[in-house]
Amino acid sequence: MVDLSSACRTYALDFWGFGDSDRVSARYHVQGYVDHVALFVDQLGFGSLPLVGHGLGGVVVSSVPSVVDQDLVDLPVLLVSGQQHPFI
Repeated sequence: MVDLSSACRTYALDFWGFGDSDRVSARYHVQGYVDHVALFVDQLGFGSLPLVGHGLGGVVVSSVPSVVDQDLVDLPVLLVSGQQHPFI
């Protein structure tokens, strides 16, 4: 993020149940995270932007283009880890 942010605007979303967010188990499903990112992208109003995801984030960003206006996101960039996430 630090390297990318020196060249472009970057955002790192804190998915529910991770980082500083509350741990509410009812929100722990991939579609909820997809909807969260889609709403964020829609509210930004930037036009087209790339999405980058690692691990669970990669699963999420691969699904976002199916629920937002196709003009809002470029093809997602997936950074895959060798570990399966427990929510998948």
